[in-house]
Amino acid sequence: MCGCFQITCDGALFNRCLDCFLGKAAYIRNLPDNLDALDTELRKLIAAKNDVMTAVVNAERQQMRRLERVQDWVLRAEAVKTGADELITDGSEEIGKLCVTQ
Repeated sequence: MCGCFQITCDGALFNRCLDCFLGKAAYIRNLPDNLDALDTELRKLIAAKNDVMTAVVNAERQQMRRLERVQDWVLRAEAVKTGADELITDGSEEIGKLCVTQ
């Protein structure tokens, strides 16, 4: 006994697959530029954190106490730095694997 079945593929499914593929290609193509932009913004964040910490240290010398929202911002900035450092390292390795030229 032989069975026959048909699968219809509407345009929306095809478009989603195409978008996924093109998105990955754009990610790979733009990876070097994205890593440079991330590094630039990370440097700005580090500079801002250093400025905040300088102000905090100066205020603490004047017997002022650190606000919780300042401490929270500093901790989040440190977490972002850690994550960005990992992305930059991993991205650089991916560029090497893909032989993408800058």
